[in-house]
Amino acid sequence: MANTDPILRDQRQIDSGHLKILGIFYYITSGLSLAGLLLLFLHYKFMSMIFTSTNFPSNPPGGLANPFRVFIWFYLVLGALGLLAGAMNFFTARSLSRRKHRSFIFVAAILNCLNLPFGTVLGVITIILLMKDTVIIQFTENDGTNLAPLETPSSETNSDSD
Repeated sequence: MANTDPILRDQRQIDSGHLKILGIFYYITSGLSLAGLLLLFLHYKFMSMIFTSTNFPSNPPGGLANPFRVFIWFYLVLGALGLLAGAMNFFTARSLSRRKHRSFIFVAAILNCLNLPFGTVLGVITIILLMKDTVIIQFTENDGTNLAPLETPSSETNSDSD
């Protein structure tokens, strides 16, 4: 665990700082997802007031008997996706701070790339950082796995003495 190479030690400290900042951004993204749920709920309340008002025709000609029922499914699906995204980002932030569950963080980063534009930037930076050897070492030390770090081939030549 105690590495004598000062360059590697400095790089691990830099990467630890980067992982800490990424964790903060994942907490912020999780909070924004939950704020989006609040806005979705307010939108639902506003639309339900419009559709249930006395001025709105209850049975429009050639239309649905209750058009708001279609919107309810829309709100449920978006609410479930927002809740899952918020929970995923929160768990990703906790995993980054504990240096555990690297595979889950990798999958969460890929899924965050679908959330334009901030999720894409966050996901790409996370993927790039998780691919670094010094970060892999930090995660393997905390996960308890015995994966050896990637090493460069040595410059020793095989000499055959006859």
